[in-house]
Order: sequence, then structure tokens, then C-alpha cells
Amino acid sequence: MPLLPLLLATLALLATSAHPGCRPGPDPDPAATCVDLRLRTCADAAYNRTAFPTPLEHRSWEVVESSPEYMLLGVLHFLLEGQCNPDLRLLGCSVLAPR
Repeated sequence: MPLLPLLLATLALLATSAHPGCRPGPDPDPAATCVDLRLRTCADAAYNRTAFPTPLEHRSWEVVESSPEYMLLGVLHFLLEGQCNPDLRLLGCSVLAPR
């Protein structure tokens, strides 16, 4: 199986996994810490807050920014030879720094 479809399937699965984060509602995660969204790559996301830990168990911005997932998101445009769809980047943001 080519790497890109496998990566996209993994990102989609992670993005749809339950993670209450700092959303208001009946089951907010009491261990979650709500913070402002600071990733430049995700500056145009439809939200501006996220929570730590993330579904990938990142516990700080330093861990997110040094993760292989974030590095891959940063080079996605070059891997796809300029054909990077903004939706792919926002999907990656929803995994690395979910609402």
C-alpha cells in the first residue's frame, strides 16, 4: 500500500476518535489543559483553542512541534509536488491540535 493513502487513513481515524478535550459538554476531560492554538501551519483552522494531552498523547507545544507527524505535515506540500490540498493540512491540524 502506498504511504500517502495509509497516512491519510490513519489521520482520518485519529481525527474521528473521541477526545473531549476542552469542549463544553457532559463529558469534558478533567485532565485536559486548554490552550491557545499556536501552530503556524494551523493558523487558518476554524478554531483557536486546543487541549493537552492530544489524542497522540502530546503534552506540550514543544512535543507537538518536534513530532514526526508535525514534520510530515510541514513537508506535505513538497511531498505532493505543490499539489497540497488545504483540506489535508487542516486534517493534520485536527489530529495534532484538535478542537
